[in-house]
Amino acid sequence: MKYLLSMIVLLCALPGYAQHHTLYITEHFTDTPATLQLIDTFYGRSWLQDGEYFMEPKGEGMFASIVPTPVSNHCNFDLTFTASWHGGVENYGYGIRWGELTGPKGNVFNVTHQKYADLWGADDKEPVHIAPARIVSSLRTNIFNRFRIQCRRHHVKIWINDELYYEGKPKQYAGYICLVVYNEQTVSFDEVKLEYQP
Repeated sequence: MKYLLSMIVLLCALPGYAQHHTLYITEHFTDTPATLQLIDTFYGRSWLQDGEYFMEPKGEGMFASIVPTPVSNHCNFDLTFTASWHGGVENYGYGIRWGELTGPKGNVFNVTHQKYADLWGADDKEPVHIAPARIVSSLRTNIFNRFRIQCRRHHVKIWINDELYYEGKPKQYAGYICLVVYNEQTVSFDEVKLEYQP
Protein backbone atom coordinates (compact mmCIF):
# COMPACT_ATOMS: atom_id res chain seq x y z
CA MET A 1 0.00 0.00 0.00
CA LYS A 2 2.89 2.38 0.73
CA TYR A 3 4.19 1.69 -2.76
CA LEU A 4 0.81 2.57 -4.29
CA LEU A 5 0.63 5.82 -2.36
CA SER A 6 4.16 6.71 -3.40
CA MET A 7 3.26 5.97 -7.01
CA ILE A 8 0.24 8.28 -6.84
CA VAL A 9 2.39 11.11 -5.50
CA LEU A 10 4.87 10.52 -8.32
CA LEU A 11 2.20 10.52 -11.01
CA CYS A 12 0.50 13.63 -9.68
CA ALA A 13 3.76 15.49 -9.17
CA LEU A 14 5.09 14.71 -12.65
CA PRO A 15 2.11 14.93 -15.02
CA GLY A 16 4.36 15.59 -18.01
CA TYR A 17 6.68 12.68 -17.38
CA ALA A 18 7.08 11.10 -20.80
CA GLN A 19 7.95 7.52 -19.92
CA HIS A 20 5.42 4.75 -19.47
CA HIS A 21 4.40 4.01 -15.91
CA THR A 22 3.34 0.55 -14.86
CA LEU A 23 0.73 1.02 -12.17
CA TYR A 24 -0.39 -2.15 -10.44
CA ILE A 25 -3.72 -1.31 -8.91
CA THR A 26 -3.51 -4.68 -7.21
CA GLU A 27 -3.10 -8.31 -8.08
CA HIS A 28 -5.55 -9.19 -5.33
CA PHE A 29 -7.37 -6.51 -3.37
CA THR A 30 -6.43 -6.57 0.32
CA ASP A 31 -7.43 -3.04 1.24
CA THR A 32 -9.31 -0.16 -0.34
CA PRO A 33 -7.19 0.52 -3.43
CA ALA A 34 -5.68 3.97 -3.12
CA THR A 35 -5.73 4.46 -6.89
CA LEU A 36 -9.41 3.61 -7.30
CA GLN A 37 -11.54 6.68 -6.70
CA LEU A 38 -15.29 6.20 -6.73
CA ILE A 39 -16.61 9.00 -8.93
CA ASP A 40 -20.37 8.61 -9.17
CA THR A 41 -22.33 6.06 -7.18
CA PHE A 42 -25.88 6.89 -8.29
CA TYR A 43 -27.12 5.55 -4.94
CA GLY A 44 -24.95 2.49 -5.29
CA ARG A 45 -22.27 0.97 -3.10
CA SER A 46 -18.86 -0.63 -3.38
CA TRP A 47 -17.04 -2.95 -1.01
CA LEU A 48 -14.19 -5.44 -0.65
CA GLN A 49 -14.91 -9.13 -0.21
CA ASP A 50 -12.59 -12.13 -0.48
CA GLY A 51 -9.95 -9.97 -2.13
CA GLU A 52 -12.26 -8.65 -4.86
CA TYR A 53 -13.59 -5.13 -5.46
CA PHE A 54 -17.39 -5.13 -5.82
CA MET A 55 -19.54 -2.43 -7.43
CA GLU A 56 -23.32 -2.41 -7.16
CA PRO A 57 -25.16 0.62 -8.57
CA LYS A 58 -28.78 1.28 -7.73
CA GLY A 59 -29.40 3.71 -10.55
CA GLU A 60 -27.99 4.47 -13.97
CA GLY A 61 -24.34 3.65 -13.38
CA MET A 62 -21.22 3.65 -11.26
CA PHE A 63 -17.69 4.71 -12.19
CA ALA A 64 -14.47 3.83 -10.36
CA SER A 65 -11.58 5.90 -11.68
CA ILE A 66 -8.35 4.00 -12.22
CA VAL A 67 -6.14 6.98 -12.99
CA PRO A 68 -6.16 9.73 -10.32
CA THR A 69 -5.50 12.46 -12.90
CA PRO A 70 -6.93 12.94 -16.41
CA VAL A 71 -5.19 11.49 -19.44
CA SER A 72 -4.91 13.21 -22.81
CA ASN A 73 -6.83 12.21 -25.90
CA HIS A 74 -3.52 11.05 -27.39
CA CYS A 75 -2.61 8.84 -24.45
CA ASN A 76 -1.09 5.40 -24.71
CA PHE A 77 -2.39 2.88 -22.23
CA ASP A 78 -2.61 -0.86 -21.73
CA LEU A 79 -5.21 -2.04 -19.20
CA THR A 80 -5.87 -5.61 -18.10
CA PHE A 81 -8.38 -6.76 -15.51
CA THR A 82 -10.72 -9.60 -14.62
CA ALA A 83 -14.40 -9.17 -13.85
CA SER A 84 -17.24 -11.42 -12.75
CA TRP A 85 -21.03 -10.94 -12.70
CA HIS A 86 -22.76 -11.88 -9.45
CA GLY A 87 -26.42 -11.11 -10.11
CA GLY A 88 -28.90 -8.47 -11.13
CA VAL A 89 -30.30 -7.27 -14.43
CA GLU A 90 -28.67 -9.49 -17.05
CA ASN A 91 -28.85 -7.22 -20.09
CA TYR A 92 -26.94 -4.22 -18.69
CA GLY A 93 -23.22 -3.81 -19.25
CA TYR A 94 -20.03 -3.48 -17.27
CA GLY A 95 -16.47 -2.86 -18.37
CA ILE A 96 -14.37 0.26 -18.97
CA ARG A 97 -14.92 3.86 -19.98
CA TRP A 98 -12.24 6.30 -21.08
CA GLY A 99 -13.07 9.95 -21.61
CA GLU A 100 -15.14 12.53 -19.75
CA LEU A 101 -16.86 11.49 -16.55
CA THR A 102 -19.57 14.11 -16.33
CA GLY A 103 -19.79 15.00 -20.01
CA PRO A 104 -20.89 12.99 -23.04
CA LYS A 105 -17.50 12.61 -24.71
CA GLY A 106 -16.00 9.18 -24.21
CA ASN A 107 -15.74 5.56 -25.30
CA VAL A 108 -17.35 2.68 -23.42
CA PHE A 109 -16.53 -1.01 -23.80
CA ASN A 110 -19.32 -3.18 -22.33
CA VAL A 111 -20.03 -6.84 -21.81
CA THR A 112 -23.17 -8.38 -20.35
CA HIS A 113 -24.07 -11.53 -18.46
CA GLN A 114 -25.85 -12.66 -21.64
CA LYS A 115 -22.44 -12.84 -23.39
CA TYR A 116 -22.94 -9.70 -25.48
CA ALA A 117 -20.13 -7.22 -26.03
CA ASP A 118 -20.14 -3.81 -27.68
CA LEU A 119 -18.11 -0.62 -27.98
CA TRP A 120 -19.77 2.79 -27.86
CA GLY A 121 -18.49 6.23 -28.70
CA ALA A 122 -20.10 9.57 -27.93
CA ASP A 123 -19.43 13.21 -28.62
CA ASP A 124 -21.76 16.18 -28.25
CA LYS A 125 -24.37 14.31 -30.26
CA GLU A 126 -26.02 10.93 -29.72
CA PRO A 127 -23.92 7.88 -28.72
CA VAL A 128 -22.96 5.67 -31.66
CA HIS A 129 -21.92 2.05 -31.93
CA ILE A 130 -18.27 1.66 -32.86
CA ALA A 131 -18.54 -2.12 -32.65
CA PRO A 132 -22.18 -3.29 -32.73
CA ALA A 133 -23.43 -5.58 -29.99
CA ARG A 134 -22.82 -9.25 -30.71
CA ILE A 135 -22.50 -12.49 -28.80
CA VAL A 136 -18.91 -13.38 -27.91
CA SER A 137 -18.54 -17.13 -27.44
CA SER A 138 -15.43 -16.80 -25.27
CA LEU A 139 -17.37 -14.91 -22.55
CA ARG A 140 -18.20 -17.12 -19.58
CA THR A 141 -21.03 -16.69 -17.09
CA ASN A 142 -20.65 -16.64 -13.30
CA ILE A 143 -16.87 -16.84 -13.55
CA PHE A 144 -14.09 -14.30 -14.01
CA ASN A 145 -13.42 -13.15 -17.55
CA ARG A 146 -10.14 -11.56 -18.62
CA PHE A 147 -10.10 -8.26 -20.50
CA ARG A 148 -7.35 -6.22 -22.11
CA ILE A 149 -7.70 -2.79 -23.71
CA GLN A 150 -4.69 -1.37 -25.53
CA CYS A 151 -4.63 2.19 -26.87
CA ARG A 152 -1.72 3.41 -28.98
CA ARG A 153 -2.55 6.97 -29.93
CA HIS A 154 -5.74 6.45 -31.93
CA HIS A 155 -5.26 2.71 -32.53
CA VAL A 156 -7.32 0.59 -30.13
CA LYS A 157 -7.34 -3.17 -29.57
CA ILE A 158 -9.61 -5.07 -27.18
CA TRP A 159 -9.25 -8.70 -26.13
CA ILE A 160 -11.79 -10.88 -24.30
CA ASN A 161 -10.29 -13.98 -22.69
CA ASP A 162 -7.23 -13.65 -24.95
CA GLU A 163 -9.30 -13.47 -28.15
CA LEU A 164 -9.13 -10.26 -30.19
CA TYR A 165 -12.59 -8.68 -30.11
CA TYR A 166 -11.98 -5.29 -31.74
CA GLU A 167 -9.26 -3.43 -33.60
CA GLY A 168 -9.77 0.03 -35.04
CA LYS A 169 -9.29 3.77 -34.72
CA PRO A 170 -12.23 5.27 -32.82
CA LYS A 171 -12.21 8.93 -31.93
CA GLN A 172 -10.44 9.49 -28.62
CA TYR A 173 -11.31 11.93 -25.84
CA ALA A 174 -9.36 13.45 -22.98
CA GLY A 175 -10.48 12.38 -19.55
CA TYR A 176 -10.22 9.47 -17.13
CA ILE A 177 -9.88 5.71 -17.39
CA CYS A 178 -12.62 4.07 -15.33
CA LEU A 179 -14.13 0.74 -14.43
CA VAL A 180 -17.87 0.96 -15.00
CA VAL A 181 -20.95 -0.95 -13.91
CA TYR A 182 -24.39 0.07 -15.19
CA ASN A 183 -27.77 -0.25 -13.51
CA GLU A 184 -29.08 -2.90 -11.15
CA GLN A 185 -26.35 -5.55 -11.08
CA THR A 186 -23.40 -6.66 -8.97
CA VAL A 187 -19.95 -7.04 -10.54
CA SER A 188 -16.54 -7.68 -8.98
CA PHE A 189 -13.11 -6.77 -10.33
CA ASP A 190 -9.68 -8.18 -9.63
CA GLU A 191 -6.12 -8.28 -11.02
CA VAL A 192 -6.29 -4.73 -12.37
CA LYS A 193 -3.07 -3.66 -14.05
CA LEU A 194 -2.55 -0.41 -15.94
CA GLU A 195 0.41 0.87 -17.91
CA TYR A 196 0.00 4.35 -19.32
CA GLN A 197 1.78 7.42 -20.57
CA PRO A 198 0.34 10.76 -19.38
